[in-house]
Amino acid sequence: MLSATAAPLVYDSTTGRAVSALVTVSVQVVMDDRRGRYCSRIPAYLFHEQYEISSDLPSFFQEDSPAIDRVSRDFARTLVANILEAYLMLEDE
Repeated sequence: MLSATAAPLVYDSTTGRAVSALVTVSVQVVMDDRRGRYCSRIPAYLFHEQYEISSDLPSFFQEDSPAIDRVSRDFARTLVANILEAYLMLEDE
């Protein structure tokens, strides 16, 4: 992983607390075939997704691990979809 950040997007006007954040993950992707031979590389793949932040402080800290799981699943799903879409577009040419 090159970097991961979370930046507040929306604030609650009465409490001043963030209620939504933008998560950005940047990674270098290297793809090998089943035999371990190099196939291709994406030097800087960016993933951006907006997530709601719990307004209940105790549950916010309990959400840490599930939130990381959600970001990981969303990131993986998006990466695979983008790779497959690019592959299908190459096949159509």
